Amino acid sequence: MVHSTPTEILTNRSAIAKLNNKSKSDYTRAPIPIRGLKKIWRKLIQNDESALLMINPFGGRMANFFETAIPYPHRAGVLLQILKTVNFNGQPSYTTPTSLRRIAWLRSLDALMTPYVSN
Repeated sequence: MVHSTPTEILTNRSAIAKLNNKSKSDYTRAPIPIRGLKKIWRKLIQNDESALLMINPFGGRMANFFETAIPYPHRAGVLLQILKTVNFNGQPSYTTPTSLRRIAWLRSLDALMTPYVSN
């Protein structure tokens, strides 16, 4: 296999894309009701396409292992892990009006999801 990219590119820091984001994660111990999911989807539609919502299911096959078998403190009784992210790619800092608007949006999403997630 021949690679055409020179290895010197690894020493060039400007060649590496800078990905800036702010993320928050939550865990659920009960299913989110349809009413709650509709609120979350409406909130996602209000975003300027800088958001990412990742929902990772827990349980299933993992429920067959003892909680002490795998060192992960958040596993007991957790149904879902939810990661909420907003990107600041192309923004020079976290204090630009666009960045501040995205942070405010993430905080409002976090507040909206509070009734459905664990403390």
